[in-house]
Amino acid sequence: MKIFRNFLFVFVAVILGLLPSFAMAEENILERGIAEYRAENYEEALEMFLKARQLYPTSSAPAFFLGLSYKQAGKFNEAVKYYKEAVTLTPPVPDAYIELIEVLMNQNELKEAKAWIVKAEEAKIKPPTVAFLKGLVFMKEDKTKEAIEAFTNAKDLDKGLAQVAEFQIAMAYAKANKLADANRALKAVISADPNTDIAKFAKEYEKNIEATLKAYKPFKFTIGASYQYDDNVIGTPLYGPSNVKTPKKQDYGLLTSFSASYNSMPSGPMFYNVQYNLNSTYYNHFHASNTVANTISLIPGYNFSFGGLTVPLSYSHSWLGRTTTITGAPDGEIKAMSPYQETYSIKPALNFMFLPGHLGQVSAGYTHKELFRRNTTAAEPPDADEDRSGHSLNWSAGYLKPFAGGKGMVNVKYEFTKDNLKGVNWMSKSDKLGVTALIPLKEKIDLTLSHDVTYQKYRNVNTNLPIGANAAGNIHRKDRLYNTSASILWEIVKNINLNIQYARTYSYSNLEVYENLKHTYTIGFEYRF
Repeated sequence: MKIFRNFLFVFVAVILGLLPSFAMAEENILERGIAEYRAENYEEALEMFLKARQLYPTSSAPAFFLGLSYKQAGKFNEAVKYYKEAVTLTPPVPDAYIELIEVLMNQNELKEAKAWIVKAEEAKIKPPTVAFLKGLVFMKEDKTKEAIEAFTNAKDLDKGLAQVAEFQIAMAYAKANKLADANRALKAVISADPNTDIAKFAKEYEKNIEATLKAYKPFKFTIGASYQYDDNVIGTPLYGPSNVKTPKKQDYGLLTSFSASYNSMPSGPMFYNVQYNLNSTYYNHFHASNTVANTISLIPGYNFSFGGLTVPLSYSHSWLGRTTTITGAPDGEIKAMSPYQETYSIKPALNFMFLPGHLGQVSAGYTHKELFRRNTTAAEPPDADEDRSGHSLNWSAGYLKPFAGGKGMVNVKYEFTKDNLKGVNWMSKSDKLGVTALIPLKEKIDLTLSHDVTYQKYRNVNTNLPIGANAAGNIHRKDRLYNTSASILWEIVKNINLNIQYARTYSYSNLEVYENLKHTYTIGFEYRF
């Protein structure tokens, strides 16, 4: 580092003073090597220093200059060898400690660099410079707190290092995601001396951080409304019990959504997010399929140098439509909503970068859901074998590849789920494999394509099949679910998006009563603020 090399030629006179015999005509080889080195004739200088090393094998001076020469030539292992000799031979060269630590640090030999930092501190070698190098080593180890302490110590010991140390402190705060602290440190860099190169760089960096802080909004809200056509609202089977095709049950529906979120201020590796979501679906005719769902989530997380860990915790409560035939009612029935189910879940996820531009994710989750019993009579008690209350365990692994400057991405994901539910007819294991592609079409238009396949096996013999549902009688149910969708998101004006979507769902089952096909077409608007 240039700021640590000013000592070199001032130190030459001292080194030469340690070897008075070099003044002899036949022994001034070291002085000639130094002259070649200063003239940037590094190969000639190296040759001279090697000869001086042969003449004085126990002297630290030739070893030190050999270290400098090999470092200049990019032969860092050789440089380390001779720097070590320069601090152990007689007399020890104090500045060899600085050069040795720097080379080891740049070679990412951080453990050894720290060992020599300890030795330099014990020998009281240039305390401000050693403290600064100590901070750089801690930065490489992502120990930002220790790095800030070391840089602060360096600037306290030597006011001449104040500006460069303050800049490194700003970088440490930025690395720790403490942007407000980083911004204050950058202002200190600029105020120390606005005309230096480092101050000019700090000004540009400060602008970026201030733009990030200005763009930060703790609260975000989204309101959406869509109109949907569904050609099979209630999942009518493709084939009836007598292998006669059953008409599909189509309907139009209004979908509404509202979400609110709070994001913690960027300050350190820890963060959290709180979200609330309200979604509803109301159909024109099939009121028993109307739904209203509320979900609240808390998502704490921690950022690492290689990725981040999140632990989403969520609770959801939903209502389902209900119709009751009443004599004398205007249309013969009363439409209402009744509680349907509540769900608790936790799903930690680790996101990481295993290669530049290649992201991975692994997660594991637990979900418990409780279905509320609908209004029943003594003549029609609830069927315990059909009870879908219980808990589920799942884990997943995914791969994500960004492209188009991060505006697009391809995501492949595998997920395994085990449902341990109260009803024996719904206990199952499933394997799901899906792929999603986000493709930027234009500046404000994105196309999303997705497809997934789920193989689901039920663990028990089905006990509740309608008569004639399957010629083989009660058997183990096996399903294959295929979901395909395509959507276009267009920001027509600032914060207002148009969303157009098509989705196809095909459920194949070895039990015909569970085999169905549906298509949905949706168009709607979304406002974000």
